[in-house]
Amino acid sequence: MRNSFLKSYWWLSIPIIVFIGIYKMIDFHGLYGQDSYEYARYTECLTNYIQTGQQPGDYFWPINYPLFASFLNLMMPVALACQLVSFLSFIGICILLKKIIHITVPSRSSSESSIYLITAVIFSPYFFRGSILCMSDLLAAFFITAAIYFFLMIKDKPSYLIWLTVAAGISICTRYAGIVILLPLCAIAYYKTILQNKNYLIACIAILAGIVTLIPQYLLKTDATSAFVSHEWVSSWSVSNFFSFEFATNEGTAINNAFNLMYVFSVFFHPGYLLAGIPLLIGIRKEHFKGVHLLLILTILAYLIFLAGIPFQNIRFLMIVFPLVIIFMAQPFYVITKKYSKKIILLAATGLILMQIAVFTYSFGKVVYRSSIEQEMANFFLGADQNKYIYGYSFDVPLPYYGVKQPIKNMFMVRYETFEKGSYVLFNPEELKNKLEGRNPNLNWEKMNKENSLIVIKEFKNGWKVYEIR
Repeated sequence: MRNSFLKSYWWLSIPIIVFIGIYKMIDFHGLYGQDSYEYARYTECLTNYIQTGQQPGDYFWPINYPLFASFLNLMMPVALACQLVSFLSFIGICILLKKIIHITVPSRSSSESSIYLITAVIFSPYFFRGSILCMSDLLAAFFITAAIYFFLMIKDKPSYLIWLTVAAGISICTRYAGIVILLPLCAIAYYKTILQNKNYLIACIAILAGIVTLIPQYLLKTDATSAFVSHEWVSSWSVSNFFSFEFATNEGTAINNAFNLMYVFSVFFHPGYLLAGIPLLIGIRKEHFKGVHLLLILTILAYLIFLAGIPFQNIRFLMIVFPLVIIFMAQPFYVITKKYSKKIILLAATGLILMQIAVFTYSFGKVVYRSSIEQEMANFFLGADQNKYIYGYSFDVPLPYYGVKQPIKNMFMVRYETFEKGSYVLFNPEELKNKLEGRNPNLNWEKMNKENSLIVIKEFKNGWKVYEIR
């Protein structure tokens, strides 16, 4: 059995080697941007809760990603714990995708599905990049993929409804948006189990199991769900956003390169996700929209339409639906491979892999750069006067992770009437002038400039500066 697994999944050694190489050679810890540091912060709070019983405190997002990471954090540093949750989720997704494709396209050989998954998933620049970041996307995607696998297995063994419900519950409490994908699967599964097969016992056990998966969310963060539903992105959902590319929200003004519908459907052809997407789209046939594949595409469409109505774009949001795209696009891949010899397919796959490596190198380089700037900023403040305030925006979450002790006054959350003389200000007026026009950070900045003299004492490579209020 072990030899059979190694023969079928030998290609998983590729991401494992790359992950170890990045960790050892680049010393990248998976943290960049505010979100990842907040995940790491709350992971440590949960670890402390497990050890001491002290309440972990406030946290906006669903609980499961930091909860999973907190158990690993008992044995290793928090950044590595969070990274491993993402990376192991990536490996699990790859294994499940191969199993699912063998069910949905049973006529294909193991080697053909391996070539497809190596090209489309292992070397997918953004999807693999997600596996080495401290973000919740891959964990949610793993349980969504698991739910699809269990859904397909119900016809052979009805008790898989229990596992489907468990996977769905865990996924939703990892990323709330997953409910848009999982609700159709669960509705159909329960309809068949209760109304068609009259299997009430299994349905009851499955519901109870699902409720159990929600307990951590309820105990640790009872108000998070209502906070998410009332969030501006969700409450401002509108069909008018489908063809918009400029959005003004409480978080600022964003001007994007594509309108929302193009952005969400780019998951099928974006170079960062599926470089081979356009030629694969050519291989789609009418018969590909039948049975489980029809359900898949309708589920994908439901999620993409949900995203298109939100007045915000983030390429990360496409990550949890990407495994469904991979399952669906396996069909046109096999249509295309029938037309050409194995040698041509291997040459094409090699070319795609090389191009995807280039895209990954570029996109990952930007992440590493941002992370290095955050560490550089932290090092500056660690060597600065510890008794002064720091007024700032955007970097207020990363700095405490690296041990910065100065009190940080958030220029986004509060509009200040006065400013402490001698304090530091971490800001980038050129970058934020248009984005945050009329909002607290710029209003604070303008008032600060009007009433004080601001002296630049440090400038970072990304244009952000440290000022001293005099």
